[in-house]
Amino acid sequence: MAKGKKHKHHPNSLKNLIHEGRPLAVGEPKKERRLTVSKTGWEGTKEVLAQLDIKSVSDLVEQIGRQQVLLVLASDQPSPEAFQGTEPS
Repeated sequence: MAKGKKHKHHPNSLKNLIHEGRPLAVGEPKKERRLTVSKTGWEGTKEVLAQLDIKSVSDLVEQIGRQQVLLVLASDQPSPEAFQGTEPS
């Protein structure tokens, strides 16, 4: 962020971190963090959210950190040719 510019927040974003009277979704309070990502990375992340039916990047990061969503590196994936001639069971 450029020097002198202040990070803007949605008026409800910090209020949503306070859970007075509500149960905590993950059993402990959350803390605001900052994430920087390229446009391509952000758009790809939004596609992953839709595919996994996860409502926010925050929830995706939480689930990755709690190993509820596991990641596989693309380089570890078998090539499509490895599946030729096989039928799904």
